[in-house]
Amino acid sequence: MKRKLQLLTGIGCLCLCFLSCSQPPYKNPALSPEERANDLVDRLTLEEKAALMQNTSPAIPRLGIKTYDWWNEALHGVG
Repeated sequence: MKRKLQLLTGIGCLCLCFLSCSQPPYKNPALSPEERANDLVDRLTLEEKAALMQNTSPAIPRLGIKTYDWWNEALHGVG
């Protein structure tokens, strides 16, 4: 009986390990770009979505989004 409990515990730990190591869908290159984008947008909060639409987008570390500056100038050519 004790051996079965140890075996079940070991199998449970392996299952948890595999689940925690899997990538979220937005990082899975096997999915289509639309599926990945929809998953990523669904994970963003309303505040994060609004912040990403600004000229200087802040980083969102929990999703792996880096800071980005969208500025360009069309008057003298795209800078």
